[in-house]
Amino acid sequence: MKSALKHFRQTLNRTLALVLLASLPTALRAQSKPILIQPEIQYQRLDGFGVTVGNGSAKELMALPVAEKTRLLDLVFGNDGARANIVRSEISWKGQRLQMTHPLYLRGFMYYFADEENETAQFNLLREALKRGEVLWNSCVWTPPPQWKNNQAPEGRGELLPKHYEDFATYLAAYIEFYKKLRFQDVQVVSLQNAPLNAQAAAGGNPD
Repeated sequence: MKSALKHFRQTLNRTLALVLLASLPTALRAQSKPILIQPEIQYQRLDGFGVTVGNGSAKELMALPVAEKTRLLDLVFGNDGARANIVRSEISWKGQRLQMTHPLYLRGFMYYFADEENETAQFNLLREALKRGEVLWNSCVWTPPPQWKNNQAPEGRGELLPKHYEDFATYLAAYIEFYKKLRFQDVQVVSLQNAPLNAQAAAGGNPD
């Protein structure tokens, strides 16, 4: 719980620091040179600021006492707080493959994700964030299902085997469909890898 709270507070502090810096009078800032603004040139679109709720942090946060949880969510997502508008969640590799006789399978679903506690906690946190404003949901792959990797490891390094590319694509499509049709929530962004350019992070547990 402490690690999750620390992560949220660090994000909040960085956001507030940027706001305070922008509001300082010119005389208090470092000596600056003239700034050339060229709105016709766009290098990167900025969709907003957000927080990551993977690695079990959402489960810890949603288990907080009601008053403490409400205050924390207000500070991060509320109009009087940091107004974070992006939630980056972890796509669980523990999705349950449905049997052909399962009622949901007969309705066209192949996987079920509601039984995974971290996944459900992330969704509950997202719903709380949506009560406070518009939020973009970015679901990210920490690791594919281990049975499709070359090292069969649920965490740590390892590569998705080419023969399972289609299986994993079906899995991700099923994840999006599950949320859209059963939880009535759109997944706006799907990231196929966590921290793809961070070699040190990849060595510590992110998928290759």
